[in-house]
Amino acid sequence: MRHLWKNIKKLFRCDDSHGLQKIVWTAANCYSLHEFNSKLQQIFYISPQVHCYLSSLTCKWSKATFSNHIKNHYNTNNMAESFNSWVEEARSKPVVDLIDMIRGMLMEQRSNRKSNSNSWRGPLVPCVEEYNRDVTTRKVHFIIRQSTTTKAEVEGLSDRHEVDIDTRTCTCGFWQISGLPCVHVAAFVGTKHHTLWHSYVDDQYYSYRFVSLLN
Repeated sequence: MRHLWKNIKKLFRCDDSHGLQKIVWTAANCYSLHEFNSKLQQIFYISPQVHCYLSSLTCKWSKATFSNHIKNHYNTNNMAESFNSWVEEARSKPVVDLIDMIRGMLMEQRSNRKSNSNSWRGPLVPCVEEYNRDVTTRKVHFIIRQSTTTKAEVEGLSDRHEVDIDTRTCTCGFWQISGLPCVHVAAFVGTKHHTLWHSYVDDQYYSYRFVSLLN
């Protein structure tokens, strides 16, 4: 996103006097198409040229346009930058030596990850276990209007969304795109007893899936 905004500033000489950068970033981090289109409309009112440019991009720069099948909610290049930093020493070497050094680094990384995974006790990978603990213990007040055993309207201070456990959807869009339960799902499911929180997480985050890649 930082690179996208740099391109916008370079192409259109934006001075951000109307808070355009914040709106573009908000649009990029929207999970629902309704909210995304609303932000695009605001961008159009401020700068039709920037709106036209963003609409013409073939890459999917907003989370709202991500496929629900890949279960990814990151729109930064942090992973690429992290990898580049990791292999920085190898990059100065001749091609054959570079490849051999990276091969050795990957072997060590794989071995360390396999060793670390032996200590995992939960059904989910540790970072997702931590996410679940966080999202299910947040002290946020919601009004729950349950229509069936699996459907409810969840209203917060500034928004209201519909949760459907059967279809694993929330109108905020986060659950579908990330594969992780959002705060609205957590609020609704939290009203039930004996909750198995991992059952509301997509299968891709289960520890056995991660471990199977290392065998």
